[in-house]
Amino acid sequence: MDFAKKCGLIYLLRISFDGFGCYSVPGDSNPLGKERSKSFLKIVRGGMKDKNALLGLIKTALKINRPLLDADEPLKKYKLLDNANFHFILCRDKFDVASIEKITELELRTNSELYAGLLECFMDMNWPVAKVALSKMIFDDKKVVPYLKAVLASGDDEWIYFVKENVLPLMSMKIKKALKRVEK
Repeated sequence: MDFAKKCGLIYLLRISFDGFGCYSVPGDSNPLGKERSKSFLKIVRGGMKDKNALLGLIKTALKINRPLLDADEPLKKYKLLDNANFHFILCRDKFDVASIEKITELELRTNSELYAGLLECFMDMNWPVAKVALSKMIFDDKKVVPYLKAVLASGDDEWIYFVKENVLPLMSMKIKKALKRVEK
């Protein structure tokens, strides 16, 4: 993978896969946010000792640039997409409010993986989709617990902060208790 630093932000340039070739991001890629870029640089400059945190940042860079890469097959084969890739099924970018508005309570209750996509909308609460996604959450559905756990374990301080400040306070007590049991 090749990255570039511009104005303190980290941009994905291209990624190469054995058997699939090289995928370049056409034009400017979507950068990692300020805090994520700082974390990325700190890990790289520190000898890449925290490989899990680095992998989380790489996956974030891939997720936010996935529509530009058109590399779903190799990303899936190399397990660089996880359940949290539904954000791009739900919405194409941070302005795609219409896609989020279409989600119904029945869809969420029957396809809990949609929570992964909704939670990704909270990577930045300034995104237009964030407020709409928040209105779609079902705050008493225990099916959200594994997805919340994944966010809280992601190492993405900015995302964790936004979820803790905006989503967790609205969760029912039974969800908060389930999260505490999961943390133990």
